[in-house]
Amino acid sequence: MRARLLLTIGVAHLWLTDHATATARFEECIALARTIHDRDLEAKALARLGRIGMEQGKFGQAEESLQDSLSIAQELNDIDVIAYTLAHLGYISHYQGRYADAQRYGEESYEFAKQAGDAIAQAFSLNMLAMISVNNHQFEQAHDYHLQAIEICKNAGDRHGFARTYNNLSELIRVQRKYAEAKPYTLEGIKLARELGNRYTLPIMLINLVYSQVGLGELREAYASLSEALQLNIENDSISWVLFSLVGYANILTAEGKRKSALQILGLCMYHPETNSDTHRDIQIVLEDLKKVRSDDIEMELERGKSLDLNKTVVMALGG
Repeated sequence: MRARLLLTIGVAHLWLTDHATATARFEECIALARTIHDRDLEAKALARLGRIGMEQGKFGQAEESLQDSLSIAQELNDIDVIAYTLAHLGYISHYQGRYADAQRYGEESYEFAKQAGDAIAQAFSLNMLAMISVNNHQFEQAHDYHLQAIEICKNAGDRHGFARTYNNLSELIRVQRKYAEAKPYTLEGIKLARELGNRYTLPIMLINLVYSQVGLGELREAYASLSEALQLNIENDSISWVLFSLVGYANILTAEGKRKSALQILGLCMYHPETNSDTHRDIQIVLEDLKKVRSDDIEMELERGKSLDLNKTVVMALGG
């Protein structure tokens, strides 16, 4: 009874994005579940720990928890947990650039979610499949996945799913440089994330907004969005998403004509071990703009960026 209560409390705090409390309750639940040999509860708690690690950008730690959860769930034939863990393993594989694994996990998780009748998990899987399609430049396929996810979220009343889908849809549009079209979707996602108190998704949305603001010449607003995103990512202790934010800063610097600084920050992010696949994608987008002016200095400045201090660069981005 106490182990199940701990899981319930942990899930409640997870939805409130209170990761510290949620983590503590899940760890207590896992320890107690192992003592009383409740494998089902252990799998569920491990899966939620994996989600927390994913949201914090701690992908190795998250993957370990999710794989442990998946092994137990497969032994128990727990379709709900299998669908949940596969979807999150798909996101992690995506962020690590393992797109074939991510595609496989996404397709399998969607099928298991349909078997379980879990609409929220179906929308979550579709969002992940759309992200893979974006990075593969399969924009029409990504758009179709998003439309399916929106319909599912609408029918299920899943506001968290709506926020995620609006953000991902805005990202799909902005990587195609359709900034005026992308911005309203980003703002709607940000509005929902603020209402829901989702402090882990919000900074990603804010950086997506930065690109639209820069593309529309709204540099003052872009700096404000960047500052909020960086501060949230620092509070969230997420180096991976700090680096994602810094590429947004390089995009602002590029628009201001501060080429050398932009290139060196891109170099810092490009060669950092915590950089995820979405950050690498955006590095290439910003580099495309820089190459339009000249290309002879790019490799040299990127190389110099390796020696930049991450903390000092963040302070500079915050106007310090």
